[in-house]
Amino acid sequence: MNNSSATGTSRSGRSPCAAAFDTPGTDRELREIEARAAAAGFWSDPDGAQDVLRRRRRLQDDRDLAESLRRKAEDLNVLVEWIRQGEPVQDDLAAALDALEAEVEAGEVKKTLGGEHDDRNAIVTIHPGTGGTEAQDWAEMLARAYLRWAGRRDFKVDVIEWQPGDEAGIKAGTLTIAGDYAYGLMLAEAGVHRLVRVSPFDRRRAGTRRSPRCSCGPNCPETSRSRSTTGTYASTGTGRAGRAGSTST
Repeated sequence: MNNSSATGTSRSGRSPCAAAFDTPGTDRELREIEARAAAAGFWSDPDGAQDVLRRRRRLQDDRDLAESLRRKAEDLNVLVEWIRQGEPVQDDLAAALDALEAEVEAGEVKKTLGGEHDDRNAIVTIHPGTGGTEAQDWAEMLARAYLRWAGRRDFKVDVIEWQPGDEAGIKAGTLTIAGDYAYGLMLAEAGVHRLVRVSPFDRRRAGTRRSPRCSCGPNCPETSRSRSTTGTYASTGTGRAGRAGSTST
């Protein structure tokens, strides 16, 4: 076995996983952006300037990711060499491989979120539609699930609108979720969310089906350019809003 395959590096000396995330010309484009940002009149168009700075941040993230992957690959090379020499570092190697895998997976998610506004904050609106209390209860389940999801990611959430339902749930809810790629991540939730369950509000304990809708847009000056996505999410359960397990989101 040759050294390049044993240590996880290519003949050029670069880690394959780092090369996968290293965009050609990144440094050159960053220099061009820095020159534009330093030019007089850069802020004469605030919206355009913000777009340029967002592009700079994306390029810096790509560069930082590639550098981090290279460092992790070098650490793995050292651990592999120590194992060859008889050192008991198998646990350290396993931990290093897990860390590398986690960073690669996180990087792959970000690379797939390459839409024009995917890295922006998100504006999320939930409407129960028809169905009365049952639909309103399901709408609140969705809203609270998004709040928990954002909390786990340390995203900042502002509740813009929260109209309580007549008996339970909400008649409408609007949230702004601020964090890296919040809009790109939340976009998958746009569409109709169907719930089939035994209704806790029906004395006959009859099964019901309700379909609240979630809409998601980027929090930016030109939301009219945002993509629209529709979809369907199916869930079953008997829980009430706010209870663990009431939604898989």
